[in-house]
Amino acid sequence: MGKFIAQWLMFNFVIRACSGLYEDQIGKFEWRRQFVGKIRYAHFDVSSLTKKVIVASEQNVLAALSLKTGDIIWRQILESDDNGTIKLLSIDKEILTISGTNSPLVRGWDMEHGYLLWEWGLNPYSELTNWIFLRQKLIQIDFNASSHLTATMYQISTGKKVKTQIIPATWLIPEKCVLQNEVVACISSDKSLYSVKITEESDDIVISIHHRSLLDLFKEDIGGSLKTTTGKLPVISVNVGNEDVAIVLQPEIHVLKTKGQFPKVFSSTSLDQHTSIATSVALVEEMLHVESKTLEGTAVPELSSSLQYGDAHGHPEFAVIFCQPRKDRGTACRLLISTSHDTLLLMQHPGKILWTREESLASVLSVEMVNLPVSDTDAAIEKEFDNKNSGFIGMFFRRILSQTFQLQNSVLMLLGLLKGISTVHNNETMIQDEFGLHKLIIATTKVGKIFGIDNLSGNIVWQIKIDNVGPLSTGTTTPVMPLYLLRNARHHPLPPECALLVKYKPTGETALVVFNPITGSASDKGPVIRLGIRVKQSLLLHLADEKFYKGIILLDENNKVHVYPESSTAIALSSPSSTFIYTVDAHTGTLEGFTLTFSTKEQLISNKMWRICLGGKVIAVVGKNQNEKVHSQGRVLGDRSVLYKYVNPNLIAVVTRAQHPVHKSKHMIYFDNGKATPIEIMSLSFLAIINLNLIDAVSGGIIYSASHRRAKEPVHVVHSENWVVYTYMNEKYRRTELGALEMYEGKTQSNATVFSSLDSAILLPIVERQAYILPANVLALKETITEKGITSKHILVALSTGGILEMPWAYADPRRPMTVTPEMREEGVIPYMPELPTPLEAIINHNQTINNIRGMHTSSSGLESTCLVFAYGLDIFYTRVAPSKTFDLLKDDFDYYIITIVLMALSIVSYITKRLASRKALRQAWK
Repeated sequence: MGKFIAQWLMFNFVIRACSGLYEDQIGKFEWRRQFVGKIRYAHFDVSSLTKKVIVASEQNVLAALSLKTGDIIWRQILESDDNGTIKLLSIDKEILTISGTNSPLVRGWDMEHGYLLWEWGLNPYSELTNWIFLRQKLIQIDFNASSHLTATMYQISTGKKVKTQIIPATWLIPEKCVLQNEVVACISSDKSLYSVKITEESDDIVISIHHRSLLDLFKEDIGGSLKTTTGKLPVISVNVGNEDVAIVLQPEIHVLKTKGQFPKVFSSTSLDQHTSIATSVALVEEMLHVESKTLEGTAVPELSSSLQYGDAHGHPEFAVIFCQPRKDRGTACRLLISTSHDTLLLMQHPGKILWTREESLASVLSVEMVNLPVSDTDAAIEKEFDNKNSGFIGMFFRRILSQTFQLQNSVLMLLGLLKGISTVHNNETMIQDEFGLHKLIIATTKVGKIFGIDNLSGNIVWQIKIDNVGPLSTGTTTPVMPLYLLRNARHHPLPPECALLVKYKPTGETALVVFNPITGSASDKGPVIRLGIRVKQSLLLHLADEKFYKGIILLDENNKVHVYPESSTAIALSSPSSTFIYTVDAHTGTLEGFTLTFSTKEQLISNKMWRICLGGKVIAVVGKNQNEKVHSQGRVLGDRSVLYKYVNPNLIAVVTRAQHPVHKSKHMIYFDNGKATPIEIMSLSFLAIINLNLIDAVSGGIIYSASHRRAKEPVHVVHSENWVVYTYMNEKYRRTELGALEMYEGKTQSNATVFSSLDSAILLPIVERQAYILPANVLALKETITEKGITSKHILVALSTGGILEMPWAYADPRRPMTVTPEMREEGVIPYMPELPTPLEAIINHNQTINNIRGMHTSSSGLESTCLVFAYGLDIFYTRVAPSKTFDLLKDDFDYYIITIVLMALSIVSYITKRLASRKALRQAWK
């Protein structure tokens, strides 16, 4: 009996202990948004339990989207390079895809859950090869100019070759052919349209050919090549004059005209066994027009409509229609549309948009976190102290008005009529919070769309669509869209302003997009300001004018200097001797430096100071964060001496890839050329070398350089304070390695007040270096940043597994010794280990996988302990980290009631003790 009671008591004790566990913090300060990218193929699936649409994107993503909400049901991400490019998507009993360029893979996927069922490989093919899925067979179509078509049949699940058939086609011009489902359409040299239908019957390939002169179809020459349409019907489109028209290929070739002479996209579907329709979608003056016709040319008005579309999504580029009978004897149709600005929307007839997805956020190029403006109350207080020339009477009245306004807001808050910022996230509550944790994320995308995203909720506050713009090619390896904050939101009532540098596609010149980052409204000069020049380098002025506005210095292809806006020219002319510009030519490995010292009083003039040819191709140029602040100028050693940091604000890290002049590698390739004859190709290529150069961008001096043989890309670099951390791929050991450099001046500081790169004596720093093994593939690197730079630095490592690793700088410290001396132990240096740890508890995104990360952006908050992090790639993710823990903020589970009771008790006890002490002193005085 006693044993039973003891077990019962232990069981109840454990249950109570479990109920006292704290709730996990995952998802409290972070959010994630998942995307699929720009849609290339789409098919509706309404036969499964979950109604969905299967899509394949240009980002090598295969996914299923819910027809009700547009949410991702499942998603499969293929190889990130050309080997994952999806060439064909089809739906039968399972999902069938062909992906890859050199050695394509045929894959079968489960329809309901997206699991991989089987896969097999095809032989290498040309760019003009096409495929057809027919009755569990795959037919590969190869084009041979002015000769024939080759049709090869495979078993779909095993890859076994069934039959090869040659189709004579002396009229064939491969560049003028398209494959629309099982029909090949070609334009011959004699201006005839040929239609070749390829079907399968009893493992045999059946061919039927039709042709018709284009002069019988059109009165004028066609303005472009043939284009495929979506759907399973033999309908293609072509541009004739200013009009897009549809051509029906089977059973006979004829034109299907639609209303209006404007760009259209076409899709076709079957309503029943006897009726098929072709639908055109076009955007005209912010109205979306949908027109449906049968393949015989009869209009279907019940499936045609117009919708107020607006101008926020762009014009349609891709559309897929699906129709099914209703219970009331009608027809219900749904139309999936992908636009030029990567917006994906589902429309239901007649003219109702069910949901939209902003897939352009899967191609973010540049990011900035902007502080929000202060509230009206705080603005009134600032205005009260701002105007000092109005006299004491005016200041007195402004003080009374501001305090009255504060009292009014306090009363409304107490009455519950004014909601707090923690519960509502909209434009009206976009105000700065007490700790500076609430900001607006400005994200620019590759297609020219700009988003303002609330960092607390992840909701899109505003968006701007800019037509005919794209990223710049400024000499670096990747296209960029430089984003500059010209004036922040701290200077009320002056509005904040941002500027985005883009390429204007019609002329190729550089243009500026100037907008308000809080409201998303464009500037008075219009959405796009064309500069009339081609910019190869730009930088933000380090000085602001009397209105707290910083201009942009632009260097064009002729090395002429321009300033935007022109009103900032006077500020630039006031300090030309402290303005330097460098340019990079990635292909030749050439860097050039310019100075504005020789400018006149009326004009800025650039003069070349230095030129360096590094050799090889530049793959990365990384400078320091302009908002970074270095709190500690030195490092205290174990013997109490100080090792001063080499903090050069003009230092840039340049990584190049070169070829080894002596060592070569041999590659041997075997393949089948279609004649069952093995061919051997031997090629010689030089081994790659990765070079890292630290260059002073003002003087052009090379401060330090390092080389890594048998290393290759990807290379990622982070540059902060006096250290540089970079990762590369070691070809010899097939692993990722991390290199770390730390620079010191020594135990004496050359200049404690200001650093100058133009001193006569060039100071070469003491460089500590070390290399480590990182057991993961790296996609991006970024350092944490805080308001004053007091908090310890951590390195954020984006991994190919979808996690973001927060690694303390102490792990990558180059001064880690093999054996730790007592002095180093007192200094806090840990022993050297070749392999860096990657603990799961250091993954800041926990179980929220972020795929194909391309970059990260960090920003300081109002708290010195907290850094805000935004990662972008195929998905976007936001969180905040505290490298040195939240030493300046109380924890969320802090017990305010207990501390209040304790303080009240201490106050009461203090008062009682004071009274007792005074009484005691009074009694002693009367004795």
